[in-house]
Amino acid sequence: MTTLHILYGTAWPKALERLFSPGDAILLAGASVALAVNPQGPMQHFLQRVGTGIRCLALDDAVQARGLGKHWPTSITRISDTEWVALVCQHAKSLSWS
Repeated sequence: MTTLHILYGTAWPKALERLFSPGDAILLAGASVALAVNPQGPMQHFLQRVGTGIRCLALDDAVQARGLGKHWPTSITRISDTEWVALVCQHAKSLSWS
């Protein structure tokens, strides 16, 4: 069973690391998009530990609203609200982290 982990806050939730399973995805929404631009941050350390194949995405509106487009890492795909709905439908369950 796959889970979509939707992050909203600016703090990395350590509990997510315990609940994360292969096939899960992470979606950055709202203020959490700031986590992606810190190359030494906890999110990047987690992604490095998990390795390749992890699906990490961000809402493009949240990235643009914070002016982070120029600094955005290419490893994190930006998606629209419509794509967000499709992403939720692709996963058996969703967890929101704030």
